[in-house]
Amino acid sequence: KSPIAEKKQKKFFDDLKGKCIDKIDTILLDSNEDEKSALASIKDEISSMEYNKETVIKDTAKLLEIGAVLSDSDNQKFM
Repeated sequence: KSPIAEKKQKKFFDDLKGKCIDKIDTILLDSNEDEKSALASIKDEISSMEYNKETVIKDTAKLLEIGAVLSDSDNQKFM
């Protein structure tokens, strides 16, 4: 891939990661202790994700799936 394409791919990944973390932070405000524990675990997993050109497709799909689930639980559109 060209350096420009990879830079765009990294930006998309980082933006998506940020949206997931922001969504978790929003949901955490109205969550009970059990939900907070589960959400904190998911947030830690997402926070530790780094852009890797070898796994970017799999990682992006995972973030999109997490975002969709979070949006369903919050009744808000993710993307």
